[in-house]
Amino acid sequence: MLVRAAPTPYEEAWGTLYELIDLQLSPLGARAMAALDVHSGDTVVDVGCGTGQTLAQLAERVGGQGRVVGVDVAPNLLEIARQRLLSWPQVEFVDADAQHVDLASSSADAVFSRFGVMGFSDPLAAFANFRRILKPHGALGFCCWRSLAENELDRLPLEATGFDIADETPFSLA
Repeated sequence: MLVRAAPTPYEEAWGTLYELIDLQLSPLGARAMAALDVHSGDTVVDVGCGTGQTLAQLAERVGGQGRVVGVDVAPNLLEIARQRLLSWPQVEFVDADAQHVDLASSSADAVFSRFGVMGFSDPLAAFANFRRILKPHGALGFCCWRSLAENELDRLPLEATGFDIADETPFSLA
């Protein structure tokens, strides 16, 4: 059982502004989904599914014979996703940390994430878990910003509003 504190300010903001955030991020997620190339009947795990837009987009791709499992650590965001997707029976929700989510081994055709892979405390453990979940020829597709220092879209507004920005990225993609 996960024990959590109250939602973070980030989770509260996302839950309030999800329609605008979806509008901004949807084109990027759609490109990653197209590259992932999931098909009707596939099983896809959506890591950091948030308020559910990507779950709906993936569910359209896998159809009624497929399955989409949305995984997120923010229960308030998962609740919004549940409400948005009440009529999508092929979508499931898992309130868990994707680094440790206990889905069956070799059960997914694909693992997808629209900016949900960036906050892992142990990225190696997370990606090893994704590999375990994937079928032998499964695919991984995700969108991910570069380090905060290299990401003006997020960094500049935060700096302008007075947030203390400390880039704690453990490595650089130079």
